[in-house]
Amino acid sequence: PKNFITKLVQKIEEKSNTLLKKYPPLKNILLINNIFYIHSKITQEPLSKYFDKDVTTKLKDKINTNSKEYLKNTWRKVIEITFSHKDDIAYEKGTNELKATSKEMIKKRFTTFNDEMKLNLKIQQHIQIIDKNIERSMVKNNIKYITKNYQEVLNKYQNVNFSKNIDKVIIYKDIEQINNELQTYFSIS
Repeated sequence: PKNFITKLVQKIEEKSNTLLKKYPPLKNILLINNIFYIHSKITQEPLSKYFDKDVTTKLKDKINTNSKEYLKNTWRKVIEITFSHKDDIAYEKGTNELKATSKEMIKKRFTTFNDEMKLNLKIQQHIQIIDKNIERSMVKNNIKYITKNYQEVLNKYQNVNFSKNIDKVIIYKDIEQINNELQTYFSIS
């Protein structure tokens, strides 16, 4: 039976790779849901007598690994662009005016964040996580990671004159707004 579970999980992982191209977090969510389902079934009678602690521990580890990968895959562009720690403020020589390249980089940080929030919200509201504890944990991790890092970006640039239409570029002016949207993940399914 132990070998069967290993092969089953491997098959699910292979099949889930097709989702990587469409929307990478779906792969992780599919694996989390399926592995959780397998885990829940083999830990109940009558199956529990056929599987040792080692098997169930490996399944839990796979769920945890996929939860971490889900976070990275969901926010990959935001991590690479919005939360990049490069110092991108450069001024025109002898003035307080930002260079055009600096203005564009700051705009790109916010527009990338705005676009990714919109895309992730649109998709992830309609996904269901079978286990409510895992779901709460995933939402909590999204909130913790995104709000902390976005606050740093917001604090750094909200008073910098990088656009004539700052209100159109900085859509998320406070963390509570982001927090509220992230709490709606997995809610409509």
